[in-house]
Amino acid sequence: GRRQAEALAKCLSAEHFDAIWSTDLQRGLDTTKLICRHHSVPVRTDPLLRERHFGVFQGKNRTKFYAHENALDHPFDHRPEGGESFLDLRARAERFIDMLNGKYHDESILIVAHGDTIRMMLGVIQGLSVQEARQIAQLNGCLNVLRLESEGRFEVVVRNSVDHLPEKDISSNKTAV
Repeated sequence: GRRQAEALAKCLSAEHFDAIWSTDLQRGLDTTKLICRHHSVPVRTDPLLRERHFGVFQGKNRTKFYAHENALDHPFDHRPEGGESFLDLRARAERFIDMLNGKYHDESILIVAHGDTIRMMLGVIQGLSVQEARQIAQLNGCLNVLRLESEGRFEVVVRNSVDHLPEKDISSNKTAV
């Protein structure tokens, strides 16, 4: 994680950002601070960028959780007790995308979030179903580049790039399904 963030920070050090948004969860915020140390733009946090809440399974082995969930007839509808379903997560991602669309025009924005949240945001942008969005590859420390078109649509310019990472630091996202 840390080496991946360091490599991403180096890759993005010469880029200009008008705004930087991050999850407010500590692990993600720590990553954001590493990535953004070369930038003077303040980091804004938003709970909409949090990872999916797993309710009673929070902090438990996600591999076992996903194996159980994927065996269900409609895993994207599954809401663990006290947690969120993928449909809930997608709705949250859509609210964040709508906020960006209404607030920013012709600006460069850096967003640091969690794997499943990014999958759902990309799914919203690309008009994919939740089931299709769950399958979007997102390696740890990857870079996605999007462009907001004038008519309010996003274009995915780069998706899941790990070109900035040394081969030894490329690892899959544990929550990928």
